[in-house]
Parts: sequence; structure tokens; C-alpha cells
Amino acid sequence: MAKTDAEVIKKIYEATNFASTWYGVPVERVRSHCWEESRWCSLGTDPNILSPSGHGKGCMQIDDRFHDFALSSAVFDILLNIGFGTRFLSILYQTHSQNWTYASQAYNGSGEAAVEYAQKIEQWIKEEPWLPICREAGLSV
Repeated sequence: MAKTDAEVIKKIYEATNFASTWYGVPVERVRSHCWEESRWCSLGTDPNILSPSGHGKGCMQIDDRFHDFALSSAVFDILLNIGFGTRFLSILYQTHSQNWTYASQAYNGSGEAAVEYAQKIEQWIKEEPWLPICREAGLSV
């Protein structure tokens, strides 16, 4: 892994820790959403990643059709992007019976695709697929 890649991975890891603590969302859930949305910004190479549609932006793929924040350049700041996505998860948790699975479904919309999305989040929470890239970046995980 190139040095800049390791720096991006470290920033993402630290941002997930901070946002998790700040908004009261379990850190594994934050990391899992970030993983599902961007594979941690395509394994640390591009924190400015866009979805194929061009609407989802950054590590947490904040959609500019639903969130004005995504219309600003701040959406590509790792800490702000992960913070915004984590705050959104926290709000969804409060509005969906304080159930993390329902909050994860709502993060991605509704219907069958949202159910499948939440199942992937639960899978990532169990598997923690980001651990190898974190170790390569020099993090003690």
C-alpha cells in the first residue's frame, strides 16, 4: 500500500472512531456503512469517490438529491462526510424504533434493496473486512 493510501485509511479509521463516539452509533456499524458505501473509499485511494450515478459522494456516499450537505465541497472532507453519515444513522435509529437494522435499511432507502443492504451491513459487522487494510496501514487493530 502506498504511503498516501495508508494516510487515507488512517483518517477514515480515526473519523469512524470520532463520529461513533460523538453520535452514539456503534463503531462497527459506522465502519460497515462506510465499507458498503465506498469500500473505505476504494481501499484508501480516493476519498472523493462518487457513486456510479454521480449523486452519492465521499466515504458514506451522501446523496445530493436528499442532502444539501452533499452539494458543498465539504462532502469530500473525510471527517465531515463520515460525521454527516453517522449523524444521519443516529437520527434514523431514533426514528425507527431504536433498531439499528431498521436504521441501516432506511439509510439506503426502502423496499427489498434496503433489506438486502441492511443484511450486508450485519455481515460486515461480523466479518470486519477492513481489518487487513487497517493492518497494512500500520494501525493496531
